[in-house]
Amino acid sequence: FTGTAANLNTFFKTAGKITYTGALHANGTRTLTTKVDDGSATNSTATTTSTITIDGENDAPTITTPAGTPPGANSNVAYSIAGGFTIADVDAGSSPVQVSFQVLEGAATDGDVLDYGTLPSGVTLSGGTYGTNHVYTFQGTISALNSWMATTGFLKFTSTSAIDVVAKIKTT
Repeated sequence: FTGTAANLNTFFKTAGKITYTGALHANGTRTLTTKVDDGSATNSTATTTSTITIDGENDAPTITTPAGTPPGANSNVAYSIAGGFTIADVDAGSSPVQVSFQVLEGAATDGDVLDYGTLPSGVTLSGGTYGTNHVYTFQGTISALNSWMATTGFLKFTSTSAIDVVAKIKTT
């Protein structure tokens, strides 16, 4: 940039004149070095550095569900949920995340059961009961949850009415 001190000061103080775009999912700090040269024959200069802090963006998690659907309008349904659910969250790293399974449709009754059996190491039931909201929330690392959800029958649903089971994901 070239200009008078007044013009340059106005330029640098105006928001949006200089932008920095880091790599995708970048975070941390960067150092900006600014050098001013007065343009004289002696090239008198001044240099300063500033630290720029880049806050990571919270990217949405993703879930992939297997092909196939739970049974339709049947009574006295017993259904073993197909394996093949996978979740991903680039921000989670090795931190625990949550995945919730909820009965959304049908006339759920107290006789309906969503059975998760014995949970593997690294996966815990972190909330929910089969009551009014019909939600179970499980917590673990993405790796532990994906390993568990890859197994056919990781959830079993038994109903005295016609109900579909769907998956929702929530990360914390």
